[in-house]
Amino acid sequence: MRVGRRVIFGAAYEANTPDAIEFLIAIDFDDLTGLQSYLQHAAHADLGARFTDASSAAVVYDFDVAQDASSVRAFLRPE
Repeated sequence: MRVGRRVIFGAAYEANTPDAIEFLIAIDFDDLTGLQSYLQHAAHADLGARFTDASSAAVVYDFDVAQDASSVRAFLRPE
């Protein structure tokens, strides 16, 4: 798990980025089965409820992240 706070330092792309999200929480799993097990665990339901209560806004996505250059090519040109 990694947690971070948004950094604004004057980059050109910041002008087109919504100012809605202040923090990032990234949780890495070895595979889809690990993510599914985490989501189905009883402790996740409690954590999710607490997160929702404490957040004014949230965006949640799941990503399959490339580990090397050949993985990036596979994402861009799926067979």
